[in-house]
Order: sequence, then C-alpha cells, then structure tokens
Amino acid sequence: MYGGQSWVKNGTENLYQIVNHYLRIADFTQPLNLSDPTLLTYKDIPTSITIFQDGAFWASQTSNKLYIVGGLVSDEAWITRQGDFVNVVPSFYKGSSVFSYDIDADNWSSEQALQSSTSEPTSTPVYIGITEEQVHGNGNLLTFNETDFRWSNVTTDNKLTTTGTEGGQFVYLPGTESSSGGIGILIGGMHRDTGRMESLRKVLIYHSSTSTWYSQITTSTAPNSSFPSGRWYFCAIATSAPDNSSHNLYIYGGELQTAATYANADIWILSIPSFRCIKVDIKSLSSKAMGCTSLAGGRYLLTYGGVEAGFGKEGDTDNCHMQNYGLRLFDLENLVWTESYEGALQGNMSRVPKIVHQAIGGNEMGSATATAPSEGFETPSLATLFQKADTTGKQNLVPQEMYAGQTSCGRK
Repeated sequence: MYGGQSWVKNGTENLYQIVNHYLRIADFTQPLNLSDPTLLTYKDIPTSITIFQDGAFWASQTSNKLYIVGGLVSDEAWITRQGDFVNVVPSFYKGSSVFSYDIDADNWSSEQALQSSTSEPTSTPVYIGITEEQVHGNGNLLTFNETDFRWSNVTTDNKLTTTGTEGGQFVYLPGTESSSGGIGILIGGMHRDTGRMESLRKVLIYHSSTSTWYSQITTSTAPNSSFPSGRWYFCAIATSAPDNSSHNLYIYGGELQTAATYANADIWILSIPSFRCIKVDIKSLSSKAMGCTSLAGGRYLLTYGGVEAGFGKEGDTDNCHMQNYGLRLFDLENLVWTESYEGALQGNMSRVPKIVHQAIGGNEMGSATATAPSEGFETPSLATLFQKADTTGKQNLVPQEMYAGQTSCGRK
C-alpha cells in the first residue's frame, strides 16, 4: 500500500491531516490470522519521491517492481518514525514521469517514459489530469508498455465514454485475459463537470485487443428490482468462474452524493455476461470509502484503511479502526467477513457463490446458463465478444501473486 492520508490529534481538539510517507506491506503468502503482528510491515519512502493521491499504482508483470504515476500531489506534513512533523515541499513532474520501486534492490527511482507523439499526456487511466494548476476533466485512456517504457493514447468512443469521471473503478475480468488482451469493466464515479454520479445501472466494457468500447444496461435480482446507488471511491474487484462461464464483479462501500452521515456499507455482485446485479444480504462491517482494495489469494477481497464519514465530511468525525491494523477480509466464496486467511486457492479457481449460481444457473464450479442479459445485448458484437471469452474451455488460473486493485492508497 502506497502513501495515503491520515487524520491525527497532535495534542489539539481538532484532527490534523497528514500524508503517509510509507510503503506498507501485507504478507499473504501463507495462511494467517489478521491479528498476526508480523502481517503488516512498512518501509520509509524517500523524501525525493512525491506522494500522490488518486494516481495509478501497479505491480509489474515481468519484473519485481512497483510503478506509480500521476494523481494530485499531497502537500500535507508527514510524521517520521520518531514522531516529528516534517513539512513537504511539493514537487511538480511532467506527465511522462514514472516512479518505480525495485523490491529486490529496495530502491526507488523515477524515469521519463516515451510518448506516442510529441505532446505529453495530461493524465493516466481513469484519473483527472492537471495543467497549469487548473483541473480539467478528460476521457483519455492511456496504456503503458513496460518493455519499451512507452505510453500510448488509446482512442475512446465519445458516444459512450464520459469526460472527466473520477472516483470510479476500471476492473479487468481475469478469465478473459489472453496474450492479445482482455476485457475490462468501467463502472461508477462522479462526473467532474456536472457533479453528477454515474448510474450503476449502466456499465462500460473495454476490449483491449481491439481497443473497442461497448455499453450495457444491467438488470437486478434484488427485491423491487433495486440497484446499487451511484457512488465513487468504492471497492471493486472481480473473479472468474473456474470454467469462465461467468465473471463476478464485487462492489463494496463508497460515498454517495447525499447528506448522509456515513459512507455506504452495502455489498453487490455484478455477474457478467448476464449483467445481473445481485445484492449480498449480510450485516457488513462499518461503512468505508477511499480505502485500498486488492484480491488476495484469488478468493478474498482485502481492504485497508478508508474513511466512514459521508460525502464532504471525510476526516471530520471519523474514528480510527485499529483492529487488525486496519486490514479486513471478505470471503468471496462464502460471502462473510473473516479474520482468517486460508491461503491461495489450489489452482486459484474461485468458486461461484450460491446466491450467484442460483441467479444465473449452474453450480459453484461454473456452468452458468444465463450467458446474456435478460433483455439482450445492446450490440451483436458485444454478444460475440463474450461468446469468445466464455467458451474457451480453459480453466481460470490466476497467477499466485496478489493483484492490486484500482484504488492504490488508503486514507486513515
């Protein structure tokens, strides 16, 4: 977990906002309990490395490196291990700057990435770019090729994609991945120019092999056909059935655009390609938004940090949750919060929860019978895309490492 923000008391009545200048490491290579004091360790991030908010943070697929790019520069003070407050002098880098951390060498560095044209990017995937201190919404999707250290600006469909939607989630479907690309789902967020939350009744689908965007209306199995409310800064990860007949996107928490005192605490599953929203009937833990989210062991939604105050009240009334060092696990197969991590699944094949295969047919190993939306796909080409993705006959073998979610740095 990289960076983030916290609210602390420095002998004062009011909370004091600071930036976390640390790289936190949660070791999920073995079965464990969240109360294990050896689970969470941290390393200092050098002062020469800028701490960003809401940028992109991801692990290399070809080397033992972590990458950081873009976002808003955090200029709050930070606290050393000795308890001293240190003021941060903001640094400004070009849009082509990429920070990296070599895990084996325990070394941080930065490098300028090559561009596909003479113009420099103003943003990275699904975040807001900054030009001359003015914030502008944009709808660009940039991809990064680690081999030649080059950015490419992917063409977006202005009829489908929005300009400047922030705080949503762009989640890939693991069972659709191949050597030529895969399928990603763009969902939620708030439109910067209008202040309107994007409806979760509609999702956008991106096929990276052809750089093509699609849209699809969802349906609901919840009582009264209710849908998850529009939100931003929520947790979202996806798993695929062992036979790839369904791909299930889990949504937890987030902030609603209301005067509510707290962030949201509900859990929903969007099953694809039936595009059905299924509400998980569970008494959740405290509501959270702006946390860090990962898929651990192919079976668990892992969250770290976050805030529970409502829209526009972040940090004002939050209580710190010290239990298990701020880490929480949700079992995606049994749909329960748990403190026990049983390790990575054998073959990393995530079984389909009962409430999902009751809604889409089949069983815990897959064999979904609902392989299309009840009202049909919006375009024939989208139907063809999922027919190809779901009938490969291959088992879903997710790499053993813990995949990082789209939200890279938690708050609190």
